[in-house]
Amino acid sequence: MLEKINPDTLLRLKKWGYLACWAFFLPMVPFSALVGRDQGTQNLWAWMILAIFFILVPVVDYLVGKDPVNPDEEKQVPELSQDKSYRALPLLLATAWLGLLFYAGHVFVSNDYSWGGMLGWIMSIGLLGGMIAINLGHELIHKDPKVENWMGGLLLSSVSYGGFKVEHVRGHHVHVSTPDDASSSRYNQSLYNFLPKAFVHNFINAWSLEKKYLER
Repeated sequence: MLEKINPDTLLRLKKWGYLACWAFFLPMVPFSALVGRDQGTQNLWAWMILAIFFILVPVVDYLVGKDPVNPDEEKQVPELSQDKSYRALPLLLATAWLGLLFYAGHVFVSNDYSWGGMLGWIMSIGLLGGMIAINLGHELIHKDPKVENWMGGLLLSSVSYGGFKVEHVRGHHVHVSTPDDASSSRYNQSLYNFLPKAFVHNFINAWSLEKKYLER
């Protein structure tokens, strides 16, 4: 589908397409929290966000197809770097996520959920946080300005993954694709073997790297 669109037009659409995704997903949180309470079906609606991600999103991804366009490094990337909206939007969306997280906590303690409803709500918000806080936080910790860098760390901390800011920049980027890099999988290593090892190693390595930094 995307191959038929003019590359310059597609670049502009991608900029606002990311914002459009947020505009769709963020209202889903209060909607899934409030709908069904009068009818007593709030426990079912607590799973709605999870269902959207694992049913609707894969279908749309298949229909849209692969993204064939990357900006030209010599001409378009410098122009995009001067666009102030690329700095403002991530900070705005990061603030929105933090507010949404507090709201989700309020819903958890105030809604009359069963154990199944509580599990659905935790998994739905956790999945949303993984998509928003980790992806956006990852981009922001690579930025030089202190505001973006600090916000990236705050986003990662909001999903209990604050050590990633230390390990990713000072560990992964230094030892990428070597035996010392836990964030690069081994040849033929399965996801289920790789993920827990990477998760544990990243936390331990973050502590070690920060300890050496503070000692210096």
